[in-house]
Amino acid sequence: MSIFSLSIVIHVFAGFVALFTLWIPLLVKKGGRSHRLTGWVFTISMFIISVTSIHLALYRIFIDGNRANEQFSFSLFMIFIAILSFATAYYGLRVLKFKAHKVTTIRQLIGSCHYYFY
Repeated sequence: MSIFSLSIVIHVFAGFVALFTLWIPLLVKKGGRSHRLTGWVFTISMFIISVTSIHLALYRIFIDGNRANEQFSFSLFMIFIAILSFATAYYGLRVLKFKAHKVTTIRQLIGSCHYYFY
């Protein structure tokens, strides 16, 4: 089995795990053990999906011999979607990390400047 095929298998498996574990935190009590556990499983599977998507797309762009314009464009699109998925999962973790912190005036100022300039 080639690395490309293994990456596809890992990608598909992580996708199924993410699809099934997505619904559990939405249906159980917020903050409970099952909510936290399945939330982590979902987040890790989203990271795996993103990494394997980027690997598969870069393989198609640089290593695969068939470089049709449609395939190249689709691979770039997949890289973009993978980055968005990774960023969404990462920002979800960041929200949880800073959720317990008290917001000060300087943090509000820095946060508003961040959104204004970016």
